[in-house]
Amino acid sequence: SVKYLYSGLQAERIVEQTITDNVLTLTKDKLQTATMSNNTTINLPTPLGYTEIHLFFVAQSDLVVTCPSAKWSTTPNLSANKTYEFIFLYINETVSWLAYVREFS
Repeated sequence: SVKYLYSGLQAERIVEQTITDNVLTLTKDKLQTATMSNNTTINLPTPLGYTEIHLFFVAQSDLVVTCPSAKWSTTPNLSANKTYEFIFLYINETVSWLAYVREFS
């Protein structure tokens, strides 16, 4: 499903993703959301160049989430009842995917 985030006068599309068999496959859409569950593996798309993806979710419980293709600035420690934003940046073939997490209480 698609939702919209309004920033100023422009609406930005937020794509709601579904987890299947503990795998969340992200698309190249910049803004995405999902209902996360424990032991989810995040698969990132194959980019053609610089790509930025923001994944927003609320942790209903403490979670362990992995993303094997990303290099994390710090390993995410996901606690119950907090909102998170994962930011994935694809720079180029040499650097590949970088990731960091923002936590909101």
